[in-house]
Amino acid sequence: MEDFIMPTFLFSTPSQIHPCAEALQAHAIVWVQEFRLVQKPAALRRFQEMHFSWLIARAHPTVQVENMKLLNDWLMWMFLLDDQFDEGTIGRSPERVPAVMAELRSIVQDEQPRFSPGPMTLALVNLWQRTRNTGSPSWRRRLLHHLFDYFDAYVRETQNRAAQGIPDIPTYIRTRQASGAMLFAFDFIEDVEQLAISDEVYALPAFQQVLEAANNLVCWINDIFSFPKEYARGDVNNLVMVVQQAHNLSLQEAVDMVGTMISDELQHFRDAAALIPATSPTSPTSPTSPTSPTSPKVDMALQIYVDRLQAWVRGIYDWSSETLRYTKIEQVTPGQSLSYLENIL
Repeated sequence: MEDFIMPTFLFSTPSQIHPCAEALQAHAIVWVQEFRLVQKPAALRRFQEMHFSWLIARAHPTVQVENMKLLNDWLMWMFLLDDQFDEGTIGRSPERVPAVMAELRSIVQDEQPRFSPGPMTLALVNLWQRTRNTGSPSWRRRLLHHLFDYFDAYVRETQNRAAQGIPDIPTYIRTRQASGAMLFAFDFIEDVEQLAISDEVYALPAFQQVLEAANNLVCWINDIFSFPKEYARGDVNNLVMVVQQAHNLSLQEAVDMVGTMISDELQHFRDAAALIPATSPTSPTSPTSPTSPTSPKVDMALQIYVDRLQAWVRGIYDWSSETLRYTKIEQVTPGQSLSYLENIL
């Protein structure tokens, strides 16, 4: 693969990281080992090198560490599930995936789940037991909706890999908005930052635009960084690859085009954020109800939420720049297993 130059971006927030990022990472190591998500020495070394928890520490740099642990564990689980599909055989076996996703769904739907007691399923049981009474019923409904979209995206991505079919740009973007699990992670802003966003507020058009832009930005930025790894594995689910195919571009031209898309989306984010309702003690629109969509209390919650979205966007750039996940690429011959990949699903 040829080298490429990374585009530069004008972010709205400075680089930040929680001072206790290492403590969060230490918690993650204990949790993944407790549920045997990481077992053999090679897998543990790789997990430690990836610094997954630093991403959460960049997105939430000022809260108590305890507030981040549930989100942190969910994202550890998702990173490891991603590895199973990106680098394991299941990611190229579309006939197996619907049953696996149905099994995972049953665990969080409070049905009588029927599942194989493997590391991934037992860890998901733990995650859902800790989540099922968190937040309001409407928050949990949103969370599950985004989680199920994430599960469904694995079916589509596996079909793409198996067929070696590169999707068109709009189709890819729609799938990526779900496969990145970012709306799920954004839902946790309420839990981590101790906010309450009602369904009425969540549905505000400007807020939906900000969410969509932030989702796109995190995923598209990550796609540039992850391209070398995904190219080496023969994965077709990457925006750089999709753009390159659609427009018959060189690698650098495709990266530059994605960079332009990101810069445009950053401006879209800023424009939408400026439309978020704001009130002040002197505003003529100041309402009497503290829970109406334009109350000072709600405005403050929205501002914190938007600030965290900005931190996620900047955080994915900083974390992707520093993690070894996308630069330390183990070379294997066809049919050979990666030294760190374990059968945990």
